[in-house]
Amino acid sequence: MRGHSIDFQEQARFPTNGHKFLIDKEHPSPDSKLRSFVSKVILTKANDPLGQKWLKRIVAEGFADQRGSYIYNLNLSLQRSERVLCVLLASPKSVPDALTDADRILVRDLFLVGGSSFNALKKSDEESRRIELRLEFMEIGEKRHTSRFAPLDDATCPLDL
Repeated sequence: MRGHSIDFQEQARFPTNGHKFLIDKEHPSPDSKLRSFVSKVILTKANDPLGQKWLKRIVAEGFADQRGSYIYNLNLSLQRSERVLCVLLASPKSVPDALTDADRILVRDLFLVGGSSFNALKKSDEESRRIELRLEFMEIGEKRHTSRFAPLDDATCPLDL
């Protein structure tokens, strides 16, 4: 964790020009690890009384390296952010370790996506192609908004179409 952001480092990296997580021998299931971490750590804290009082939202921020144009990298960063939401909102019909419906609703209520292009480069291109979860907190007296969305559906991630 850095400041109010969680950087998954090498456990959630992307290939050049890609928006699906890299899979390698050391990190064979980044989707499952992301779902597990968010469920066990972030959503657990978001649901406890202190989290309900202070946690406003979580912004999934995608990043790219310097290759490509600014607009291209901005779009790629956004797709990487969207990938996080696709992984977290995956239906139990599509993945065996899907989040519970209650957790998926909380993800839908708390999480936003944001692209950052290559405005926050790391030491290497590989380290720059990442996602971070930025935690935002409420002001004193502010209340967390509750969901007004339609019920959850089992739609396919639009990035996979």
